[in-house]
Amino acid sequence: QVSDTINHIQNTLGEIETVSLNANSFTWKEYHEVDLDEFDKVYKTQVHSLLHIAQLVTPKMKQNRKGTIAITGATSSLRARKETAAFSPAKAAQRMLAQSLNKSLAPYNVNVFMVIIDSAIDTEKNRNWEKFKNMPKDCFIQPDGVADVFWNMASQGGSCRSFEIEVTASGQEYGERLN
Repeated sequence: QVSDTINHIQNTLGEIETVSLNANSFTWKEYHEVDLDEFDKVYKTQVHSLLHIAQLVTPKMKQNRKGTIAITGATSSLRARKETAAFSPAKAAQRMLAQSLNKSLAPYNVNVFMVIIDSAIDTEKNRNWEKFKNMPKDCFIQPDGVADVFWNMASQGGSCRSFEIEVTASGQEYGERLN
């Protein structure tokens, strides 16, 4: 299905120069509550999707010596909570794969980067989630701020680039929500 979609886009609109991967699937459970099917689903969503999409779009990016692959990461890729027994390993593996892609594709001027989100993004769904219902507004990251960070990372010059940046809401200390 992904291959067909990529082919359709390339045949209809032209070569893909930018990919933004924000595939998300997580299970908010401790290790003893997670079954292997749930674990596999989260892992496949986070890791397999990145690998598969990169394999489909990077041959042309390499040939044209330009392209961008932007990945939405999470603090869980750096440290886990007891409730992220499936999500944290998947995000950590996604981060490592993204680093590998960055090293492989940088010589072809393909910019691979990850934005690690260390707060909840201010959406209606997040504000209504039980876990965040009482969180002050300044502890949410505003969507426009996230978009600015992605734009800045995508606009980096060729001679010097950063692979990764973490963003945290202004009203929250680093990792405060996750402790």
